[in-house]
Amino acid sequence: MAYKGPPKVQKVMVQPINLIFRYLQNRSRVQIWLYENVNLRIEGHIVGFDEYMNIVLDDAEEVHMKTKNRRQIGRIVMKGDNITLIQNVNPGGNSASSFMERCISFIGDNAADCVKTKAFLNLPKEALIKLISSDFLCLEEEEVWRCVLAWSKQRAGVTQPTAHWTEEERARVCHHLTPLMTHVRLLLIDSAVFAEEVEPTGAVPMEVSLERYRRAALHAAPAAPRSVCRIHSSHDSSV
Repeated sequence: MAYKGPPKVQKVMVQPINLIFRYLQNRSRVQIWLYENVNLRIEGHIVGFDEYMNIVLDDAEEVHMKTKNRRQIGRIVMKGDNITLIQNVNPGGNSASSFMERCISFIGDNAADCVKTKAFLNLPKEALIKLISSDFLCLEEEEVWRCVLAWSKQRAGVTQPTAHWTEEERARVCHHLTPLMTHVRLLLIDSAVFAEEVEPTGAVPMEVSLERYRRAALHAAPAAPRSVCRIHSSHDSSV
């Protein structure tokens, strides 16, 4: 049999809008480079955005690159056309945290293989949260959800599919699953997956389900404008 060489590893593309949403949910401080203005940058926390990359920044500062002076400008809206680059900044970060971020980045690049291991299922809850909250996790949000569910089922000692859970098994799984729900980008998950896999667990907060249905209704209405914050996967056309 002919040698075909080593197997190719396929990496899941990270959507830019998903990365911005991670910055928002993690309350990361970001620095924004401006189009045709190399001497001025803007730092702040992203508190809102839309599909056109228009961004709302809180606690914003102007950073003058030549003089290193900073000027507080509060909450602002930045038009997407003026943005060249967005990067996470970590003032005061130490070498230990930098090393940890590099480790998480490496795991994220190889996430499709790492999440299939027994070691992943045996991660402490704090380590799992750190990993699934990372900006470098190269998985679609549906796969992040499935990984979190698998981890919770392993902790609960449940092997049956969701549809076959007893009430006692559901309670055990939700005991481990519920604290993780705020770290999964539920609004990024494909609508069919959300309805068939996520909601039946009983671990989805009611306000999240209502917000998803609200966004779906707005998107479906022919005369309605697009929702302000389009934070679903690119293949999901029903939200």
